[in-house]
Amino acid sequence: MAYQKLAGEQKVPPLTCPMDKSFLYPNLTDQDQLYLYCLECSYKNYMGLEMYEKVEKYVEKYHGKQESS
Repeated sequence: MAYQKLAGEQKVPPLTCPMDKSFLYPNLTDQDQLYLYCLECSYKNYMGLEMYEKVEKYVEKYHGKQESS
């Protein structure tokens, strides 16, 4: 959720739904596959490694390296 906070502060581009421009929220499948989900229209976007790394770099830029849990 750190990325969404940064987007709210207009420090990074927001992750928005292509259908209705609502915010996309991160979620996991039963197999631990990361995807972005729109609460308004149920749109799902399964993030690839390239997109994940892009988001990770933005968060690291503003919050430093995040520790894995």
